[in-house]
Amino acid sequence: MMDPRRVPLKRSAFMGQMILVDVGKSFVYVNGQRTDEVSAVRCDVVLPAYGYEHMSVKLPLDVQVDSGLVGKPVDFVGFEAKVYSLDGRMGYAATANAVTVAKT
Repeated sequence: MMDPRRVPLKRSAFMGQMILVDVGKSFVYVNGQRTDEVSAVRCDVVLPAYGYEHMSVKLPLDVQVDSGLVGKPVDFVGFEAKVYSLDGRMGYAATANAVTVAKT
């Protein structure tokens, strides 16, 4: 049986809009403890088609995100997500190369 954690998902796997709600930092964890080392830019989005569930998308550290995008539908360049399972919780670990305003 194929392990769903090994199947990469493109943006088209998620219906509807992704609305950017926050931009922050993603940190390195060691032995389950957060360190002060920043590993990525974190874009938090909500997905209206899924009852406004949240998803975080990690971007490379050198990417600048326009704060004017917060509250707007966005798209991600090079978007890829994978299913993860941690302590009985399941979710998506998503990455991208850049964030842009969505074409409507």
